[in-house]
Amino acid sequence: MSKLEPTSKVAFGYIAPFAYLHKVPKDESFHLILAHLLGSKKYVNYYNKRREMGDYILLDNSAFEFKRPIEADEMLSMIKQSGINANCLVAPDYPFQPGIKTIKSAEKFVKQLRDKGLDYDVMAVPQSEKGDWKGWLDCYRELTQIDGITHIGMSCLGTVNAFQSVTQTTDVMVNRLLASITLLQKDYIDVNIWHHYLGAGNINEIIIQRELGIINSMDTSSPIWCGVNELCYGDDFVGFNKNQEKIPVNFELQKIKERQTAKRINSCINDNIDYIKILTR
Repeated sequence: MSKLEPTSKVAFGYIAPFAYLHKVPKDESFHLILAHLLGSKKYVNYYNKRREMGDYILLDNSAFEFKRPIEADEMLSMIKQSGINANCLVAPDYPFQPGIKTIKSAEKFVKQLRDKGLDYDVMAVPQSEKGDWKGWLDCYRELTQIDGITHIGMSCLGTVNAFQSVTQTTDVMVNRLLASITLLQKDYIDVNIWHHYLGAGNINEIIIQRELGIINSMDTSSPIWCGVNELCYGDDFVGFNKNQEKIPVNFELQKIKERQTAKRINSCINDNIDYIKILTR
């Protein structure tokens, strides 16, 4: 099983509706996929082909979407039934609950995989109760000490939940930057662990996170989904701005065939992807 090795380039996972999977860049070899979408044969077949090409597939537990994780037995059953060939699995994590629950769950998950002889990389995602940023830090540190944890997920949900008591804002970039800075100040970072930033409230966050030197990868549905909604990134905003209600991704959206609309959508998607490529190279 191939392993990820840290590089200076930020690996980027593009999340797309089923009908627009073809817009995921061919030259990107890192992908985050969502466990609750494994019922789609088109989705599974697409990413299995990418894996055959040597790409790295990270299977998320969908805790962000459901505000609860898909549990270990359920995930392993979904993997078996769907036939997905992933490299890395995200251990169950528990947003808004004490960090110890996520720690114990990650320990159990790693042991369960070993007992079954399954050779997966494993990502753990620090969590805490609302406003408990110290608890989040403790959870992070304990997770990095578990033998078998190869990746840490810096959740846009978990960091906002923990650090908003300090920042007094729910802005993803502000809270996750504070989380990263605090980890550096306390010398908690393990350079042998891959740090993936789950979701992007503002993809320009990559610029500052790169300067801090922790980030290895990030994912978001923003570039392709914004493009589908005919929104192009610009100098003043990236995707949906404050005057627009963010529209949840409709993964089952049918491909829009009306010629002029389709042309505008393709242009927006391509422009958004080009914008990200400048940030990540």
